[in-house]
Amino acid sequence: MLKLFEFVVRFIFRYRKFDVLHCNDLNGFFVGFCCKLTRPKIIIVYDSHEFAINDVPNQSARSIKLKKILEGFLIKFAHGVINVSDSIANEYSRLYNI
Repeated sequence: MLKLFEFVVRFIFRYRKFDVLHCNDLNGFFVGFCCKLTRPKIIIVYDSHEFAINDVPNQSARSIKLKKILEGFLIKFAHGVINVSDSIANEYSRLYNI
């Protein structure tokens, strides 16, 4: 957990001059959200290359539920969401009302 905190702090200071963050997965989206806490005007684009809440084979139902809660919370802070297919885009629209 300490390493994650260290990474987030370093990222925030290193990329503080940027206006747009393109987050390629749920982990990156969390880091982008942390940047937005320090710079509310930064624009976040979430690029979901796959259905993020179910991207790891054989993951537990608890893991899927936690990812869904996290993604549902974070997606409210994105200025845009990119998906690889219409079916995933439709599912995101249904799940998160975007």
